Amino acid sequence: MNHLIINKCQIDVNYKPQKDEFIISMIKKLENPDKYFETHDMRYQMASQFKRRLEEKLNYEDISFSPIAYVLEYNDLRIIMLPGEIVYQLAHRIRTVDNKETLLFTYTNDFFGYAVDREQYGQYFETFMSEYPLGEADRFIDNIIGCIKKN
Repeated sequence: MNHLIINKCQIDVNYKPQKDEFIISMIKKLENPDKYFETHDMRYQMASQFKRRLEEKLNYEDISFSPIAYVLEYNDLRIIMLPGEIVYQLAHRIRTVDNKETLLFTYTNDFFGYAVDREQYGQYFETFMSEYPLGEADRFIDNIIGCIKKN
């Protein structure tokens, strides 16, 4: 571990919750969970809590934050520190960039909620607790992968 390169990977997230199509459409679905979800679906079971969380976001005209990840590159090891939690699919994308042993440390240097990939966004509990709007977690991971590839 005598050779070390540190890369700072950051994105700026700026969005208007009152114009967010996911928030608007999901609130409508959560108001009528019988119509949109199966009874075993967590969105059915927790509809009122999820709806309340999304409505809280509507109280803000703008939401902005700048998550930063650090990529520590050693000869045979990579350590990535992320400001929050990421779902399996996003972690898998990072781990399969190449064959280098990669350790992911989450909840480091800040916490911006749960990063859920575009394909699964809205299906996980974590989506509703997340600060990331649809697609932004993917963009953050793409940025991290870009930092990895430039070494």
